[in-house]
Amino acid sequence: MLTRSFVELTKCRLREFIREPSAAFFVFSMPILWMIILGLAFSSKHKEEISIGVIIPSVLKESKSTEKLLKNLRRENHFKIVEAPQTELRRKLRQNQISFILEINEDFNLSYIYDATNPKSLLHKYEVDNLIQAEFGRRDSLATKDHPYTPSGSRYIDFLVPGLLALSLLTTSLFGTGMIIVVSRREKLLQRFLVTPMKPVEYFLSHITSRLIIVFFEVLAILLAAYLFFGFCVEGSLLSYFLVSFLGALCFTSLAILCSSRGKNSSAYSGFSNLIMILLMLLSGIWFSRGNFPIWLQNLSIFSPLSALVDALRKIALEGESFFQITPEIFILLAYSFIFIGLSRKTFRWM
Repeated sequence: MLTRSFVELTKCRLREFIREPSAAFFVFSMPILWMIILGLAFSSKHKEEISIGVIIPSVLKESKSTEKLLKNLRRENHFKIVEAPQTELRRKLRQNQISFILEINEDFNLSYIYDATNPKSLLHKYEVDNLIQAEFGRRDSLATKDHPYTPSGSRYIDFLVPGLLALSLLTTSLFGTGMIIVVSRREKLLQRFLVTPMKPVEYFLSHITSRLIIVFFEVLAILLAAYLFFGFCVEGSLLSYFLVSFLGALCFTSLAILCSSRGKNSSAYSGFSNLIMILLMLLSGIWFSRGNFPIWLQNLSIFSPLSALVDALRKIALEGESFFQITPEIFILLAYSFIFIGLSRKTFRWM
C-alpha cells in the first residue's frame, strides 16, 4: 500500500538526484562516453593499419627487387612502411608502434622479427608474407575465394553495450544509493527519520523505487545512444531487457544498502565500494570475454551478480532469448537480492 510517507521519501530521493548535476552526468553521460570512445576504437569499418618496420642494406636500396617489394607493400592503403636503424625499430616494436620488422638481407632473403606473444603481430606478419610471396611468383595449389561475413551482433560494440549498461547499474547503485545513506547517517538525518511516522521499511523501499525509476531513463538513454551512433539493436524483447535491468538494479541497490549499513565515513565507503566494483568488473567479462580466464576462474565468475546480469543482457540483445530462457541468471540475481536484503536487516544501524 502506498503511504504518504513512502511517496514523500521517494520524491525526496528523486529530487536529490535531479538537483545534483554530477549524478546526472555519471548516470547518463559516462556510459555513453565510454561507448563512443571504445566503439570508435574497436568497431572501425576500415582495415586496421599495419605498421611495418623495414631494414634495407645500402647495397640493395636501388635494386629492382627492393623497389618491387616496397611498391607492392605501399600499394596496400592500410600498410605503413617505417624505415629506420634496427635499434630504433626494435624500440618501436617493444612499444607496439609497429607490428613487426621486415629485414632484407644482402642476398635478398627476408627475415621477420616479431613479438611471438602478440597475436596481432603474428597475424600481420603472415598477411604481409603471403602478399610478398604471391607477388614474387608463388602460386597456390588450390583456387580459393574469400566471402567476408559479418553476422548481426558480432561487432565489439554489440558485445560492449550490455556490459557497459550492467556496469553503469552497479556504479550508480553503489554511489547513488550507498553514499547517500552514509552521508545521511554522518549528518544524523537517519535519527530524525526515526522520530517521524515513517516506517523503517519505507525508507529502504523509497531508495529501491527511486532507483528503478531512474534506471528506466538510464537504460533508455544508453540504448538510444547505441542505436544512433552504432546501429545497435536488441534482438530479443525490449520488455525483457528492461525487466532484467530492473532486476539488476534491485540486486545492486540491495548491495549498496548492505555496504552502507554501518559506515559514517564517506571516504572509507568510497574506497570499499571501488574495491567491490573493480573485482566484479574484472571478473564479469564487461570489456573482454571471460573465456580468456583459466577454466577454474571462468566457473567461479559465473556466480558473480554482475556476470549474471551481463550474461542475461547479452543473451537477450545478441541471441534474442526471452525472459524465461535466462532463468539461471534470473535466479542468481534474485538470490543475491534476498541475501543482501536479509543481511542489511541484520546489520543496518540508524545512528
